[in-house]
Amino acid sequence: MPESEALLVEIKNKIRSMREARTALEKEYGSVSVHMKDMKTELDSRDERITELEKELEMIKMAKSIGGEGKNLEARSKINEMVKEIDRCIAMLNS
Repeated sequence: MPESEALLVEIKNKIRSMREARTALEKEYGSVSVHMKDMKTELDSRDERITELEKELEMIKMAKSIGGEGKNLEARSKINEMVKEIDRCIAMLNS
């Protein structure tokens, strides 16, 4: 009988150890999951910023092609206003 009792104690200890390991893994999974969500949010934010900058670059290129260096500032200003208004409309549609 003492052998079977020792074996039973050993099994109980292994089960306890496995439960502790499972708890630790669940905790780690939770923190990794939160971190992943944060990274996705940051990635989405950066993607939006890249899109905004690409639009701005396109506007600058268009303004330069319209008026050249230092000319037609009024046209550039009007184009910038129009693009900002379009961006606001898109943002309202996305909301």
